[in-house]
Amino acid sequence: MQTLKDLTSSLHDSTSLQRLRDNLNELPKRWLARVEQPEDYLLGSVRGECNYHFKFRLEGGGYFQTGVLVASAEASPGGLPVPLKCRWKRKIGDLPVEIPGVTSNMYQISADDVGTDISVEAQPADLDDGHHGTVIGEIGPFELDPATRRSLDNALGLGGSRFAVMQSKLPGEAPGGARQDLGIQVSAEGVRVTSVGAGYQGRDSREVYAEYSSEYPKVIIHPLDTTKFRLVMSEVKTFHLMALTRTARDLIALTIRCFHAKKYMSTSSLLQTLLPVQAPATAGAVIPITDARLDACIVLETLAKVSGVMKGQEPKAVQQLVSDLKMMAAYDAAADWGEAKAMDGAYAAMSWDDAAVKAALPEYLKSSGEERAKVDYAFGALILRPPQTSDVRQAAMQTWIKARLFTYNKVLPFDFSPPAA
Repeated sequence: MQTLKDLTSSLHDSTSLQRLRDNLNELPKRWLARVEQPEDYLLGSVRGECNYHFKFRLEGGGYFQTGVLVASAEASPGGLPVPLKCRWKRKIGDLPVEIPGVTSNMYQISADDVGTDISVEAQPADLDDGHHGTVIGEIGPFELDPATRRSLDNALGLGGSRFAVMQSKLPGEAPGGARQDLGIQVSAEGVRVTSVGAGYQGRDSREVYAEYSSEYPKVIIHPLDTTKFRLVMSEVKTFHLMALTRTARDLIALTIRCFHAKKYMSTSSLLQTLLPVQAPATAGAVIPITDARLDACIVLETLAKVSGVMKGQEPKAVQQLVSDLKMMAAYDAAADWGEAKAMDGAYAAMSWDDAAVKAALPEYLKSSGEERAKVDYAFGALILRPPQTSDVRQAAMQTWIKARLFTYNKVLPFDFSPPAA
């Protein structure tokens, strides 16, 4: 009996048992701390009738393309899980488009989803379990995370970028085998894929180049794998690739798409997107003024007429103005991120060599009264962001655009009356 008491006493005082007691004492504190921490997910809207508890959440800490959507169900809150079969859709405007290849209860947000809402239609995978009903969850719209947005602004401002990628396995290909490292060079003119092993400029390097056209090149993001994508250069050439990271893949896709749109989209299409033409009103109907875009439409209508009036010149009034507006927007975005090189690129791309604007600049600066007020008001209708006059170059860009509007107003005066200052 004494031996048993001695053994019990030694165990009771041992270091391991003391550590165990300390851990047990800490458990309530750890549990409370965990409960008090904010949950790193956002809940989407849910509609539909069912006899189970359904939840639709976005994990990842914000409405960014780096998140993960999860549809989950329980027999009751906190009860056993209910397996689901799902159909995922991407809502572009009011048009839902089904996302092919995804039937699980999880979906990885990608660059394809920027600017859209995502919805899921879910129902029990096994109806024999007694659970029934179809529910729909929806969440969005999604946007670029700040880091990717900054990298994209930088690439666009510099006129291109290079990305390191690796070949991925082809569908049905056996596992194993070496994968070649490749480089993708994206510019304002096209996309070039080269072998990294031979060097970007190596004499023996194999390369494929695709200039922007209506169909090519295009990026098809893998719906399940977060780094895989296809780069379709032509009807006969497609690369199956893997990016280094998920955000790198999104950046590649967005950079190519932005340069493609800038190269191929016509000015009329761009203006139609930014300032859509409203349907004509019926006779006698009162036309409501819904926002400040009416004045911008008046300015653009005048520019269209100016294009036909300015004899001896190419009809590029709208194109030249839109180009300068793009550069000023790019300069503003680069300034927000503190990207000096991108700011320099946007500033240099302004139409500083336009002889007509050069000649009109002194006249605009000397102008006053109604003539000056109309030009300034037209500028305000096109530029919704308040001017930041503390930046000398930004002020110069704004003054240059006003001088351009001044030349158009001289040929065909703007047909609106700005309010008195």
